[in-house]
Amino acid sequence: LAATDLELGDVVLAEKPLLHASLDEKAPACAALLALEDSWEGSALDYPALFYWAALATLTAEEAAESRYPPWETASAETQQLALELFAPDDAIRVPSPGVQCVIEELWPSGGGPAPEKLQLLLQIWIFNSFNVSVQKGVFSDALLMLAAAMCSHSCSPNAAWHFNAGALQLRAGHHLVS
Repeated sequence: LAATDLELGDVVLAEKPLLHASLDEKAPACAALLALEDSWEGSALDYPALFYWAALATLTAEEAAESRYPPWETASAETQQLALELFAPDDAIRVPSPGVQCVIEELWPSGGGPAPEKLQLLLQIWIFNSFNVSVQKGVFSDALLMLAAAMCSHSCSPNAAWHFNAGALQLRAGHHLVS
């Protein structure tokens, strides 16, 4: 690709999501997260509920089992392993945050559930690598986890722009790019 000139609007990268997380107030576990977000002065959660819901959706069915809430859609072990290859800063994953502890206590009050360190890691992976694609009631409600797109370099003076089109995230040239 680096040996190819690109014109304005040319697709540089197109990728289907590895995972798609969408807030769903009808899912009891998601509703519980939204209640945690709203119920406390300053919230019991350190980040928006969407990120916790996305982390929970990245658990395997075995890790999510025995929750006090009905099962939600989880990831396969293979999909989770791919997600775990994405970046999360060491200082953000050393110790599970109070928000992660609160979520585990709410969803698994009698014990069980995922290791707090793993849920913290998945949370941070979503925070640092996801693409928010939808806003409802002023809140991000949908996020995508992309493997290749998450590894693209950031620029404060970008020469390309992201677009969501036909179920894929596309990176398009923002102007003529010379190889």
